[in-house]
Amino acid sequence: MALLESSKGVPISQDDAEIRLHHADIFHQFSKLPIELRERIWQHTWPGPRLIEVGSHGRDAASVEDSDNEHEHEHGDPTFSLCILGNFSSKHSIHTEQEQIPQQWFSPVALFVCHESRQHTLRHYTLTEHQESKSKSFYCDPSVDILWFNYEFTGHAVNLAHVELHDRMDKLCQRYHTPLNLFKTVLVDEIFWNPESGNQEYLALLLGLTTILIMDTSRQDTSREDVIPTIYDHEDLQHFIAAEKKECAKFKEQHPRWPLQSIQYLARDTNTIGFIPSTTPRRLRRYLWDSRWNWEWV
Repeated sequence: MALLESSKGVPISQDDAEIRLHHADIFHQFSKLPIELRERIWQHTWPGPRLIEVGSHGRDAASVEDSDNEHEHEHGDPTFSLCILGNFSSKHSIHTEQEQIPQQWFSPVALFVCHESRQHTLRHYTLTEHQESKSKSFYCDPSVDILWFNYEFTGHAVNLAHVELHDRMDKLCQRYHTPLNLFKTVLVDEIFWNPESGNQEYLALLLGLTTILIMDTSRQDTSREDVIPTIYDHEDLQHFIAAEKKECAKFKEQHPRWPLQSIQYLARDTNTIGFIPSTTPRRLRRYLWDSRWNWEWV
């Protein structure tokens, strides 16, 4: 049996070395760390901002079994629900069709490590329960995660009566035990964002809203419905930066009770510099400043 030499010059067998190496991976002093430090370590395991899509997602078998409202889904206005698409990052592509991935898989891993990690994580993450389908329930942090009202939900807003949009929001809120007005940030399509038409009034139910992110779709590639267009010239960029400030001031005037702090236009392949409030959670701020915004959705 081969002998190795320890740091103290004492020969040890290879088997003993493997045992020591195995135990070296275990940090036995973790429980002796101050609770504040342990909690910060758990926080570093949490995901960054996730994009939560509001859309009419395909129903799986479990969904059909859990719901008695199948007739409503097949006729008239579609049934809208929430679906996590993945982490919100400017450096990675986001696949817009992930209904086949169980929503529970997006849960913070700290929920399942130990009692301490779970208790601390539950102070920030709440279970968003879908009343009709357990498979569509998930944990989210409304102060960090971003709601995306996709084109399916808002794209025909110019042709819809405002009552219908409010009706959609009412039904959506009824399907979840966690009120949607806890969310701080939403993402919407610019194509329907017309302050004069009042199409955006459906957001009035989101009483905790502080940031509205608006995607520019003026150069939408009709051959690809799921990609954000590119803004090429500096003049366009300056136009959108100026529009941000104007839109925010106008919206705050119309909704004085809202804690709204900023309205920002997003464009792919640009490095826009805009105002991000200091009250924005640090985890979300880090992503907003991350090459703001180099998106590429596939």
